[in-house]
Amino acid sequence: MYSYLSVYHINNPFFQSSVLSKIKTLLNRYKNVLTDDYSFDCFEDLLKSIAPHLYAGFKDGEFIGFVYLTDWKGGMGKCHCCTMTVCIEKKFWGKTAREASRSFISKTFKSYNLHKLKALVFEHNRNAANFLLSLGFKNEAYLKGETFKNGKPANMFVYSVFRDDFN
Repeated sequence: MYSYLSVYHINNPFFQSSVLSKIKTLLNRYKNVLTDDYSFDCFEDLLKSIAPHLYAGFKDGEFIGFVYLTDWKGGMGKCHCCTMTVCIEKKFWGKTAREASRSFISKTFKSYNLHKLKALVFEHNRNAANFLLSLGFKNEAYLKGETFKNGKPANMFVYSVFRDDFN
């Protein structure tokens, strides 16, 4: 039903190119809620910074969005936590987005033996905040002036879920 492919492990160059094009289009569409003034201006630079933890999501073979994992904490071969960024095509918002995201989160906890998964959300992005809450994330922190957006200080929320609390 749902599948996630690491974009950098796709062996078919045509397919990889097609998927990257869809990711770039989706990222540009939602950059107002995904990026700050320090984000990469060049899509290729962003890709290099998140490889190999960029995943394309599919439902029954149809592209539904992407997820990438950054800000890894831990060492000595053991990851403690990381930050997740999710972007899903609007037509899949709702049940499909929740099911696909729950599937990815479960797989991520198991694959990396993570203790905690975090997400950073701009204060104005209530849709993302409510979505994370529906997945079992808790509002952990309010970061005043955490970054700059359009030349002005921007506040963010930190949401997190622990492996032991995720069901």
